Amino acid sequence: MSHNPDKQGFEEPIITFNPKPKLKQPWQTQENDGHNVALITKKSLNFIDRNKDEPFFLMVSHNSVHDPMMKKAALISKYRAKSGVDIPEIPPWLRRGLKP
Repeated sequence: MSHNPDKQGFEEPIITFNPKPKLKQPWQTQENDGHNVALITKKSLNFIDRNKDEPFFLMVSHNSVHDPMMKKAALISKYRAKSGVDIPEIPPWLRRGLKP
């Protein structure tokens, strides 16, 4: 894909496609960290360690803010109850990837 970080000049991109199993990379562990939060953080800290003596730019963009929620059902229920707001249904046009 032309819009991915590896096509935008980043020297060490980490591209994740989870939670889509068909696009899973060998180093991705969907069963333990579906959105790769721990993995992205670990690789970011490793990058900082390796480059601490030189100026660098590091962009970290966790994708755990997106659905589907990958945590245990009890934990999801706990915070849904606290929010006081129902999670809206995804509109059909968005599921199809179309604009309204």
